[in-house]
Amino acid sequence: MRKLTKLLVVLVIEQGKSWSKLWYDGHVGYVQNKYLQFIPMADAATDAAVGGKNAPLHLGTHRDTRVVKQVKKGTPIEKLWQGETWAGVAVDGYRGYIQLKYLAE
Repeated sequence: MRKLTKLLVVLVIEQGKSWSKLWYDGHVGYVQNKYLQFIPMADAATDAAVGGKNAPLHLGTHRDTRVVKQVKKGTPIEKLWQGETWAGVAVDGYRGYIQLKYLAE
């Protein structure tokens, strides 16, 4: 399996104590948990909206990841999952990540 050197979202097939089995881009492999950030997925998507100001839609859950779109204030979004500081969202045909501070409560 090739070496992954950037922040990626992968599917965890089986989480072990120190290693986890993952799926990414058609490949199954194992990665040590110390290299992973586990973000629980919601049971069902929920609706939300961008709050007080425009929100950058990122490719990953870090503010240094590429911004693919600026989502305008008041735009409805579909929240796919929510972590402590980020939400996975679908909006205007895009899927990405928005910091929770940009979403209306």
